[in-house]
Amino acid sequence: MNFTVKPNITEIFYKSELFPDWKKYENEKHSIFIFGYPFHCKQKRWVYPEDIDEWYQNERFDFLSEIDGFYTILILGQRNFLITDRYGVFTLFYKQLNNSVIISDSIKDIIDISGSYELNHDSLYEFLNFGYKIGTKTLITDIYEFDGGYIYSISNNQITRKKRYWNIYDNHETISDEQFRLQFNDRIELASKLESSISLPLTGGLDTRTILSACLTFKEQIHCYTHGESDFEDILLAKKISNHFNINYSSYSWDINWLKKLPELFEQHALMFNGNNDLFFIHVIESLKKEAKNHELFLSGALGNQLYRHHPIGSSLPVFDSLDEVSSFILERIPSVFYFRTDLSNYYRKLFNRNVYDDIKTKIKDNISSDIETATNYKSFQDLPEYYLFRNYTGNLASNIFKLTGKYLKVFGVFFHKDLLQQVHLQQLSYKTNGTIQKYIIKKNNEYLGKLNYVSNNRVLKYSKLISNLISNKMINKNVFKSPNLTNYSKWMKDHNPDFIPEILSYENMETKSFFNPTELDRIKQYYITDNYSIKNKKEILLKFSTEKFINNLLSLELWLKKIKSHKV
Repeated sequence: MNFTVKPNITEIFYKSELFPDWKKYENEKHSIFIFGYPFHCKQKRWVYPEDIDEWYQNERFDFLSEIDGFYTILILGQRNFLITDRYGVFTLFYKQLNNSVIISDSIKDIIDISGSYELNHDSLYEFLNFGYKIGTKTLITDIYEFDGGYIYSISNNQITRKKRYWNIYDNHETISDEQFRLQFNDRIELASKLESSISLPLTGGLDTRTILSACLTFKEQIHCYTHGESDFEDILLAKKISNHFNINYSSYSWDINWLKKLPELFEQHALMFNGNNDLFFIHVIESLKKEAKNHELFLSGALGNQLYRHHPIGSSLPVFDSLDEVSSFILERIPSVFYFRTDLSNYYRKLFNRNVYDDIKTKIKDNISSDIETATNYKSFQDLPEYYLFRNYTGNLASNIFKLTGKYLKVFGVFFHKDLLQQVHLQQLSYKTNGTIQKYIIKKNNEYLGKLNYVSNNRVLKYSKLISNLISNKMINKNVFKSPNLTNYSKWMKDHNPDFIPEILSYENMETKSFFNPTELDRIKQYYITDNYSIKNKKEILLKFSTEKFINNLLSLELWLKKIKSHKV
């Protein structure tokens, strides 16, 4: 969907290929649109445009305290308002022109209407490093994303004001673990009232087990599934759990024909994520299609580890005395291309043409500072790495996952709880990184699930296995451990589609070639393609993971930009 907002007029409106399920209501006073899946917390039902019309006329925006979920709400009439969900998940994009505001769920649509585009250099460097951009800017200059948790006013062809209606730091009163568990269980019980047939992906991890433990009172409504190879440990454990509780369960696997189709699938879905993240969620699409045939609601445990366990931060924080120190910590600690468990920046120092690496690093750090400066009501600088995770992981990674899921099923993000997220930030970091509150919920909800072992809950063990497999593959061409990762797109591409990446990332054909030194880019590609690293050098072993992330990010970016130029929606 897109439209150009002018006073009291929806000039352009049509269904979007990216997300067809817009809901619309019109009367003589205004038009109301809902993008996504808001629900009423007390009434335990979905919210529709007709509801917004009634509440808005009687209460203005007081109703926002009673709804949750993922949504953007548009009210167009004598006064125009746009309301985003608290987490910045189902947001829209916009571009301010001289006489109008273009608003769309597709960056491609905005470019088509405005007629031209220019890459945002800051966002490009952030994306190549992190796999996402920082804040509300996009990869295209002058196109922005609406921020989460705000009411925007639009008048006189301008976005004139925004007011924050929810903030993760607004509550500083703690509750007990038992109160936390009961609120979490109530949230799951609410989901069971929204739809009678519910799909739940089940793995060997902590997040989906936490969800399942709260679903057992209505397990007849649940269908669990796992995707992956049949002997994968997650699938074996999911089958065991489902059999124990007599829950309907399916496993979906991919075959060699699907692996060979990956280039075609990448091309087909290149516009899906608006250049906001990589394409390496493609494997979930077939599972979602199958689940959508028989189920209405999708219970997602996405980002439970980032929101409740804060694992990208690590288990400890230094004492910060300034925003600059916080920004440096985030840049060097959050897993990225340049800092993958250690400083790998020297390997990329000569890669870029337009800016020297040190300038790029400084600019990224400055942008992190600008982003965390938007935090309000926090207690100390120690809170700000969490704020960065919340804003940039939910608004980028979660947004992609949930918008993809929302194409096939109604989506419910279990760990996106407006009240409990304000509790999580009050917990000690060690309490979070150990998954203490989730383990408490599981144990109290069900003794069997509380005692059952996990497959890959230990991050240190996971990376130890991955590194050991890299070394053993280099020496004996064989894994010594079963991979803890469900997917391995890099290996799939090299094994089954070896010409695709060299073709897409051929320097002369690249949309981003002006940013790179061709000799250095070729060197990075060779690391990726040939596994040309020394097992005696720790940094070169880690460089293997780093170059995979970099090439995957660059591939996604190139495919998206090529579609921007050629595809007509």
